[in-house]
Amino acid sequence: MDILRVENKLAENRITEKTKAEKVINFKLNFILLASGRVVTGLSASILGFALGLYVLDFTGSASAFSMLLAFGSLPGIFTNILAGVFVDKHNKKKIMVLSDIFSGSLALLFSLVLLSGIKSIMFFIVYSIIQSMVQSLFGLAVGASIPNIVNDENVPRVNSTFQGIGAVISIIGPIIGAIVYKVIDLKLIFIIDGFALIFAGTMEALLRFRPSAAIPDEADKTGYLQDIRLTFKYLLDRRVLAFFFVFAVVINTVYNPVMYLILPYINYNVIKISGLQLSIIQSSGAVGVILAALILQIKNMDKKLLRKFFTMFRLQAVLVLLWAFPNISLFKEGNKWDVTLIFAVFITLYGMSNTMQNVPMVTYFQMQVPENMRARLFSVLSTAAGISSPIGMWVYGILLEKVNWVYVTTFSGVIMLTIALFASRNVYYRSFIRELDMQKGGNVP
Repeated sequence: MDILRVENKLAENRITEKTKAEKVINFKLNFILLASGRVVTGLSASILGFALGLYVLDFTGSASAFSMLLAFGSLPGIFTNILAGVFVDKHNKKKIMVLSDIFSGSLALLFSLVLLSGIKSIMFFIVYSIIQSMVQSLFGLAVGASIPNIVNDENVPRVNSTFQGIGAVISIIGPIIGAIVYKVIDLKLIFIIDGFALIFAGTMEALLRFRPSAAIPDEADKTGYLQDIRLTFKYLLDRRVLAFFFVFAVVINTVYNPVMYLILPYINYNVIKISGLQLSIIQSSGAVGVILAALILQIKNMDKKLLRKFFTMFRLQAVLVLLWAFPNISLFKEGNKWDVTLIFAVFITLYGMSNTMQNVPMVTYFQMQVPENMRARLFSVLSTAAGISSPIGMWVYGILLEKVNWVYVTTFSGVIMLTIALFASRNVYYRSFIRELDMQKGGNVP
């Protein structure tokens, strides 16, 4: 009994100390520091990535070399994610964030020196991409797991949506600036700028003040990496709602990426024969939708409202995919290509909005419900599963587009999405989850 009283007293002391510490933390400054760092490094990385791709194409003239660079820029991070998640949960997340950016910046500066020495080899760029992919995998997991410790609880969804918006803006302007910069200055100088930008971001992150954790270390903190991975899957299976959202996210990722990055450009560029400029307008409109959704999600408690409308957002996306068949209508077959471009741009803007308004509340729910010492490894499992499912979807849809009329492929995709929404929204664990939300709000089950 005495031991129990002592443990309870220690837990109360931790919570009291945490509350006192939070009063002296400037959450707004934390947000400004982290957001500014993401803008600087995200933009510089986007510019370098685009310029590097152009350089490899100019240097080798090989599409296969370019595809190798793209693959090695993502695959290492996918396959090291799970171990990286365990590592992040076991160590100081702030130090990981700071050291990751400083290391990445130093690596960029080192590689600029290699370029200055006159070494030109595709393997040089592949090695750089592999190392940066693994380091930035660590960084991304540390940031995702740290957001609830950097800002107060009510602002977690706002931060998530803001970062989505920042990423969308960078995805629009990064390649444009990259193309301009590549023509104006040397790649070596771009590496140097990227290196200093990453180091600058790392120093800004060093100024962040984290909320102290009130969590009591559990068995996962005292085990080896393989045992930690097993405990991660056990934790996920024991939390049925989390497992439900996890499986749904992976399944939908198998459809979403092929639809957006394979079917959409194929329809417009290869079938309808729109120009490269028109295709860029259509694809960038998705980022505009993300930005608009990020602004909507700044409204207080909007994430909780949208979480209840999770499958409403998904049904809207399914309907929009079904509407992609409109160019097959006789009215548009011989019509102005700009009419098709503008209609697709509206559809993709709505698609980007609804997808963001569906995903940000889900990510926020994960961050707030999963204990601090389990967050990174849960996100790493999700990221790895999504990273593996996307290429599978690309492969399947690539075969379908070769053998089946594109109208049937888009219609099939829309119907599949609606079917998934119908059955998933009736899932017993999801319905129970919605009832819990309704009890908090005093509403009715939709």
